[in-house]
Amino acid sequence: MFQREREALDNIAANLAQSPSVLKAVAYGSRIRGEERADSELVTGLSFSVAILSRAEASMNERLGSLFFKRVMVEGLVFYDAESRRKDRPIAVQAG
Repeated sequence: MFQREREALDNIAANLAQSPSVLKAVAYGSRIRGEERADSELVTGLSFSVAILSRAEASMNERLGSLFFKRVMVEGLVFYDAESRRKDRPIAVQAG
């Protein structure tokens, strides 16, 4: 992940901290997994996607056994977590 992408996630996390209804924010996609290719993310033009989950949404997805939710939580990068008010994992930055 490039510095500008890390800064974007940091800015999103700072804004989410102002909303008590947000539980987690997770960045996901081939870029986050380190599997991007030249044709990755052509549809959105973004190098990653973001899922922002309220407590109710997270609870409902867990109850329903959502495969999308499970995959995002396993493969994604939690960059905002209201429970701890910190980043769960450091974000790797590439030169460039």
